[in-house]
Amino acid sequence: MGRPSIGLSWVSLRVILGWVLVPLGLLAGDWEFSVGANVRVLDDVDLKGMSLNGGGYVDGSVTAIGGGLWRYTVKDPLNQVAGASLDEATYRTVTVPDATDDMDLGVGIALGASRALWTRGATVLGLELTAVTAASDADTTVTARQTLETWSIAADTWNPGGVPDPGTLSKVSANHVAVASPDVLNSVARVGYDVDLGLYTFGTGLTLRHQISKFCFGVATGPTFSVVDYDFQRDSSVTWLGGDTFYTERQRESGLAVRAGWYARGGIGCALTEAIGLDVHLRYDFIPVDVGSDVADIGLSGLGGQVSVTLRF
Repeated sequence: MGRPSIGLSWVSLRVILGWVLVPLGLLAGDWEFSVGANVRVLDDVDLKGMSLNGGGYVDGSVTAIGGGLWRYTVKDPLNQVAGASLDEATYRTVTVPDATDDMDLGVGIALGASRALWTRGATVLGLELTAVTAASDADTTVTARQTLETWSIAADTWNPGGVPDPGTLSKVSANHVAVASPDVLNSVARVGYDVDLGLYTFGTGLTLRHQISKFCFGVATGPTFSVVDYDFQRDSSVTWLGGDTFYTERQRESGLAVRAGWYARGGIGCALTEAIGLDVHLRYDFIPVDVGSDVADIGLSGLGGQVSVTLRF
């Protein structure tokens, strides 16, 4: 997949700008503004296991039709019918185990605004507003586990000539006895997961800064709320070793979620001119509630790094 499919939409950008700009019009004072790049580490994504076709056969069915009779329906007689007299039909169920995968580093933008509330010498206590975004993804393919089940049915029921009739997919028999299945699988089951995540986090906090010559050392902390734009997809397929795919299944879940949290950051800034500075920060976001679905689950807390240009007015 390579690149996240979820990015910064125009609606999201307006929300971010509104979060930063609206309070600026309500509070008087000198403000500093910053804009820069954000890189975010995300937890591994937990990929949910499941059983294909709701736990039923993926290559046909065995159904009691009354009167002591059973109907056997297969996807491919040449791959499922065997026995000395073509008297065995083999079916498979497929189970996907739980798995984990690494999320790519989240990349996005970092916007900020701050103003001084209290000053003593070179130390400043201030208020700051922040908005950071990060888009990340993960995609992986796992091999699913197959379980075979073979039924003994009436002799020569598929084709008296000794070769299963590839055009006949259903037979009725009065015999219904479980027997040993083949030792070797003639199919492979794969499940691909595609996880896209867009994270938009808005925070209001207190910042404490100390100026030494051209350098400013600072820390900040405060509450946040995050808007999570997620898209989780799982694609399953079962294929004969000869190459024909006989079963597919897709499950996709997407939406928006809102999560409360807290952030803390620390960093250093350097004054390039009286009006322009360069800041480098490390920031940790604690977002205690994961985003999850029947397809995948991912934690949202993580460490991030920011490089920003600061403008002072």
